[in-house]
Amino acid sequence: SHEGMFLQSVGALFLWGLWSFIPKISVRYIDPKSAFLFEMLGAFLVACWVFVSVGFKLSLSFLAVVLSIITGVVGAVGVLFFLSAVSKGPVSLVTAISSLYPAITLILAFVFLLFGYFHKGAEFVKIRASFLCTSCVGLDKGF
Repeated sequence: SHEGMFLQSVGALFLWGLWSFIPKISVRYIDPKSAFLFEMLGAFLVACWVFVSVGFKLSLSFLAVVLSIITGVVGAVGVLFFLSAVSKGPVSLVTAISSLYPAITLILAFVFLLFGYFHKGAEFVKIRASFLCTSCVGLDKGF
């Protein structure tokens, strides 16, 4: 349901907000690569909890497994870049820049998936408004 989607989206928003703030504190005390390894340890603990919660049963598809592994690698490398950047600059600026990633997602979805909703009225307006909002982040910094 849309209500469940909304609540989960707000949960993701809150947790990702914490996720982008906490590293600024941790990289004051340890180097970004060490912070990354400890962050991945935390992610591993969550993965173990999820594995237990599904009764140790995974749905399998070769393509989906490969894409999921690629997603993990790409995300982990992104975290390394983020941690390195946040150790060198203000978390507000690093987060503002890295939070523009939906623009990349929308371009890739449009080019490779050709979703029909890119041409449907209300959904198209929502996507454009979202893109406009994320594009305006950092305008006061001269971007």
